[in-house]
Amino acid sequence: MRYRPPAHDPMHDTEPLLSVDDLVVSYDTDDGPLRALDGVSLRVAKGQRVGLVGESGCGKSTVALSVLRLLPSPGARVLRGAIRFDGQDLLTLPERSMRAVRGRRVSMVFQEPMTSLNPVCTIGAQVTEALTIHHRLSRREARARAAEMLDRVGLPNARRQLDAWPHQLSGGMRQRVMIAIALICNPELLIADEPTTALDVTTQAQILELLGHLQQQLGMAALLITHDLAVLAEFAQTVLVMYAGQVVEQAPVDLLFSAPAHPYSRALLESIPSCAAPRGSRLPAIPGRVPDLRSLPVGCRFQDRCPVVVEACRTGEIPLRPFGDGRSVRCILSPREAP
Repeated sequence: MRYRPPAHDPMHDTEPLLSVDDLVVSYDTDDGPLRALDGVSLRVAKGQRVGLVGESGCGKSTVALSVLRLLPSPGARVLRGAIRFDGQDLLTLPERSMRAVRGRRVSMVFQEPMTSLNPVCTIGAQVTEALTIHHRLSRREARARAAEMLDRVGLPNARRQLDAWPHQLSGGMRQRVMIAIALICNPELLIADEPTTALDVTTQAQILELLGHLQQQLGMAALLITHDLAVLAEFAQTVLVMYAGQVVEQAPVDLLFSAPAHPYSRALLESIPSCAAPRGSRLPAIPGRVPDLRSLPVGCRFQDRCPVVVEACRTGEIPLRPFGDGRSVRCILSPREAP
């Protein structure tokens, strides 16, 4: 049975587990500073599923790395903002305290399981590592817990796979191992960064369904980062659309797909292949290119690619404005004015 998230969004009932406020992150490059994130804010409540979507290079992964304090150093700097998890400001925590959060209370599934898994360590050694660090279990106890988790994520012959090497597993099996590593300590928040990239369509659906069921069973919150809108439609309750380092639209998933308000959100949805399209028709594409983050235009960053641009779009900063229908949009047109 296909997994579908419940329509009710717990964000309206509880205080956020994770809150990112006005986050600005810059990377040092040979050609000058590159502002990867510019005033990004988001909320994830306990038990909520939030999706973060946008083109490659828009800053999605930088958000995840900032939350876990895994930004490259030297090279990346947080210039402004706050990241709070369960009331703690993660940006001011000593590294020793941050290590107690990372992997235990907040975990991450990375993009490429083949490069994220250590090729010279067995699967069992990598799944049990967090248990021995955070819970100080014996080797026998840790292996038993690891086998149980590998079985839970659907890895066949789970106990036997503890002694396997990453190269002996398929891409889908390696991704299941990455999910087991992320969930072995029962985290309160799971960050999944493109968890279905490089997998075939059937395996993508299996991994997405697995994440959805585990999220419900464990009661954890989830932040899903992807460029695939179809993945968000299946998983997320609330979606944030990013473009050139900024959030341009935040909306409940059903509202985003039925009535996208920002021109970029509409363009993304129009570029999804449709079975109803005439045979042989060309797939719609967004014209132009993403602006250089080292030399950003004044005003809306989507202005040179926008079909409804007006002069006011080029004259000043466009704020992210809340609307009464439960969403926020970074556009001078309201959702009702948008074509």
